Amino acid sequence: MDGIHDVGGMDGFGPLVVDGADDGGDADGYEPFHDRWEGIAYSLFVATLGNGLANIDEFRHSIERMDPDRYLQASYYDRWVTGLARLLCESGTIDFEDFRARTATFEAGEGTVPERVEPGLVADLAAGVAEAYGFQHDGNEPRFAIGEAVRVRNHCPAGHTRCPRYARRARGVVEARRGTYALPDANAHGESIAEPLYEVAFDGQELWGEGGDPNVRVTLDLWESYLDPASSEIDAGSGSDD
Repeated sequence: MDGIHDVGGMDGFGPLVVDGADDGGDADGYEPFHDRWEGIAYSLFVATLGNGLANIDEFRHSIERMDPDRYLQASYYDRWVTGLARLLCESGTIDFEDFRARTATFEAGEGTVPERVEPGLVADLAAGVAEAYGFQHDGNEPRFAIGEAVRVRNHCPAGHTRCPRYARRARGVVEARRGTYALPDANAHGESIAEPLYEVAFDGQELWGEGGDPNVRVTLDLWESYLDPASSEIDAGSGSDD
């Protein structure tokens, strides 16, 4: 979605602080959760997708519908909780009034969560999560060949997209054809459309201008409808085309 939620390629957010072993991480410096509630939030994500209650694009789009100011102030897993709560309430999986009452219980320090899950449940949920991410589809002959120069379309959709704003209008080269997968722009809104997916390489200055590092090389996975032949004229429009 175009908006503050698409922060890829943006600067001005300050240095990226990486947790290390001295901050509670493991020997490799990796710390997945800072508090227990974050692990519970991740478990809720697995349960939601694993039970087929939403797909990955619906989940991402739910987070993108957060108020921009709230989004910027929220932590990573806070956004997950908000997105999942919205999905589960909108689908009727959770009654909204029951959800509010349950929230009040936890705010009062009286809520409890189970310590363990049923044996074998994790494996079943993992299979469901894999399906929610979208399997490869058959058919759809690719339009672009490996080594072909392409240009990212200047499309500005009103809904969900996986085409990063910083790459639009940029010229790149197809490095690989990944197969045919569900188009996130449609999948997030309950539409079943599949397209060829490509790995496209860009250099830093193509993406960020003369101030970009000429030694930087970025590869992005982009769906076919995001791309035009590099020889095509750049569309200068800025309206939505959902």
